[in-house]
Order: sequence, then structure tokens, then C-alpha cells
Amino acid sequence: MERLRRVAADVVLAALGVLFGAASLGYPFGRDQGLYHYVAREWVLRGAVPYKDVLDHKTPGIYVVHAIAVLLFGPRMW
Repeated sequence: MERLRRVAADVVLAALGVLFGAASLGYPFGRDQGLYHYVAREWVLRGAVPYKDVLDHKTPGIYVVHAIAVLLFGPRMW
């Protein structure tokens, strides 16, 4: 019974966290997120190469994450 109560509390808290975070989907990207999205979008849709066609000092991993998001969800922020 105690375990079930803990699991239920975890589920409720996770649902509240998702609901709280869902409001941020309506906000525009911040400066860094916009840059990541721009570089990834150009990479995926137009074949631009990061660090050659679009220069920035961030690590390539973040561009890969955003490129996957562009491939999965399209070039829109949502």
C-alpha cells in the first residue's frame, strides 16, 4: 500500500510538472535557443554546414539535438 501511495504521488507530481512546463511552449525561443534552432534548420533544410556556413562557438551536440527536433517536428518552434 505504501509503495502504491509513493507511485501515485510520483505520477501526480510528474503530471503537474508537465502541465507547468507546457505553458512554455507558447513562448518564443531565447537568444541561445534561437541560434541553435537557426543553425540546425539551415543544416537540415538547406544543407548548410555548421562552423563553415554558419559560425558559432557552441559544441556540435546541441545542433544535432535541434536538427533531430527539426526533422521530427518541422521548422516551427512548436
